[in-house]
Amino acid sequence: MNESSIALTIESLFNDLKTDKAEGILVHCADWGTNVRLTINDILVEMDIQSNWDGFEVSIIDGAETQHFQIDELPDLLQILNLS
Repeated sequence: MNESSIALTIESLFNDLKTDKAEGILVHCADWGTNVRLTINDILVEMDIQSNWDGFEVSIIDGAETQHFQIDELPDLLQILNLS
């Protein structure tokens, strides 16, 4: 996937939520990967997404803690964030 298709996919995932509410979506693509910042249900969420051989490595930054996940496809972001 190129940078623009990654950005569009991420934005549409969060704009199309049925139960949860996402606001203020900022997607920044860089050489190293993609940074996503948004508010989900009034909680600030920041993610770094890097493409790799197995799909994508996702780092969810929560204050001083960072959680790492490996996903196959970008729609899997909703599952690791428990969103619908």
